Amino acid sequence: MTFAALWQEVQDANPELAAVAAESVMAAGNEVQAALRPNPQLQIMSDYLGAPAREETVAVAQTIELGGKRAARMALAGRLRDLAGGLIAQKRAVLRATLRQAFFELLAAQARVDLAAETLALTRQDVDSVRQQIEAGRLPAVAATRTDIELTNAVLDTARARASLARNQRHLAALLGDRARSVTVAGSLADLHVLPPLSVLEDALPSAPALTTASLETARRAAQTDVEATHRYGDLTLTVGLRYLSEVHEPAAVLSVSVPLPFSDRNQGNLARAQGAAEQAAALERAMEIEVARDLDDAYQRYDTAVQATMRIADTIVPAAEHTLAVTIRGFKLGKFGLIELIDARRTLLAARTQLIDARLEAQSAISDVSRVLGDERLADAAETKQP
Repeated sequence: MTFAALWQEVQDANPELAAVAAESVMAAGNEVQAALRPNPQLQIMSDYLGAPAREETVAVAQTIELGGKRAARMALAGRLRDLAGGLIAQKRAVLRATLRQAFFELLAAQARVDLAAETLALTRQDVDSVRQQIEAGRLPAVAATRTDIELTNAVLDTARARASLARNQRHLAALLGDRARSVTVAGSLADLHVLPPLSVLEDALPSAPALTTASLETARRAAQTDVEATHRYGDLTLTVGLRYLSEVHEPAAVLSVSVPLPFSDRNQGNLARAQGAAEQAAALERAMEIEVARDLDDAYQRYDTAVQATMRIADTIVPAAEHTLAVTIRGFKLGKFGLIELIDARRTLLAARTQLIDARLEAQSAISDVSRVLGDERLADAAETKQP
């Protein structure tokens, strides 16, 4: 599967993303509820039961909110809606970066399996070549023991590479919501994004998903403070009705107004708590600014170092190791080099190719971390592709 196909499937199947997306549904419900006014109350009263002067009253009581409670409540619901959107964007960025990391880890595992299989095949060729040399009398019989050890190590390396591949496949399958799947990915570790200078990426930090979410949380807590502030004012309850006086057989209008007197409870405790929460959110937002800037700088430095290492290994070390092995094989067949030189040349090339895989994976991991910080859309807009 390609990364694009995997990402589409993850968006449809990942339970964590579905859980965060439900925040939007909840926020929409909050907005609907926040806009509603208090329901009127129907009151039916009967006084002086059993007496000639019995009175029957039917009235409607309506609470009228004072102090801007409804407007503050609606503003808070709007902040909750914005925060839900921010959480979804942040989760998408984190999930896409996690998927990208798992994708390239699986690509690296596949490359290591291919490298181990190639090494195993070449080691078997060395075993055959050594046996021919022993039969021809050009090598002592003990040389067969040395090649047998190398063959055993190659078999073990192949088994470890396949086990690592299986682990990475399970990890990727878990992101797809089905750990039982066996996923094989199509792509190349060498396809690296060319990131712009760090200063350009830093200009995008204010819109980083984590920082945006922190800012929205600060706004939400400020709106919660406004809601608590409105509860310092009591609500007016207006009652209008009709009372029937059985003694004179005449109706009479009833009107009453009630307002709580805020002598003791002025919601001061809840307001102080909300103000403290708002100050806390502002402090956390400032801390998040420092954290995302640090994470971006760390990821970029890792990217730059890994790209430089990748280019040097690919352009210098691997070609030199390949040339050395080719010369050693020819010399070994002619009797100019011994078995130790052949084994060392083979190990050197294996180490160089392993280094190249590791360096490319490190570069891809750093790009994934940059994507996690800034969000994929910004990274995609700023990047090109090259193959170091």
